[in-house]
Order: sequence, then structure tokens, then C-alpha cells
Amino acid sequence: RIKINQKRMPEFQHAKSDRSSCCVCRRNIRKDELRYNPGDGYYRISWHHIKCYGKTYQAKLYLLIEQKNKICGWKWLTPSEKSKVQRRFWPYEADDSAKPKLRLPKDIQQMTVKELKNELAK
Repeated sequence: RIKINQKRMPEFQHAKSDRSSCCVCRRNIRKDELRYNPGDGYYRISWHHIKCYGKTYQAKLYLLIEQKNKICGWKWLTPSEKSKVQRRFWPYEADDSAKPKLRLPKDIQQMTVKELKNELAK
């Protein structure tokens, strides 16, 4: 149970029933459909469709990019659900597969600052 003065954390969850409704479009969220609670209120749950929240609150979402692994329920999502959420919430962030990989000649812990700067300048 949540205490009244305790703030809820953002979370992803599959709908347990079809009784919840989206706070943006006001339509029901179907059972087992992925939904999101931004956790922006005290003792209040406000569920959203992934599509609706991503479209409506784009500015707020950029604050979550670095913290997405800390959002409750993120680690339980399947890879396809994670990519769906990433496309809706963070459309301009590149996938990990599209990001360039840095290949260093030796372990980063054993490199000097000068060597690392030279590698990054390449």
C-alpha cells in the first residue's frame, strides 16, 4: 500500500483488466495491453496508452531518456515492447545497434588520458 505522502514512480504494466481508461483519449485500455503511468501525482494512478502519452507529453519524456532502465516494469518488457516504447517515447534516439561502437586497442582502465584523447579524436 502507498502512503499518502509518498510519490508514485513511473511504471509500465500490462493491463490487468479492461476497466482502466487512458487519460488522454479517454478510451478503455484493453486487458493485457501495455500501459504507462507517469507517476506524476501523489497517491494517484493515471494510465495512458503508449501511443497517446508519447504523442501528447513529448517534452516530459526527454527527461526520462537517461532513467528508462529505472522505470518500474521496464526490465520485464519484451524486446519488441521495448522497441515499441522507444519509437513512441523517444523517436529521435538511435537504437543501440545504430550507435557507433568505439574500438580501443586496449582496456580503457589501462589507458592514459592522452591515449584515450587520441583514440577519441580519430
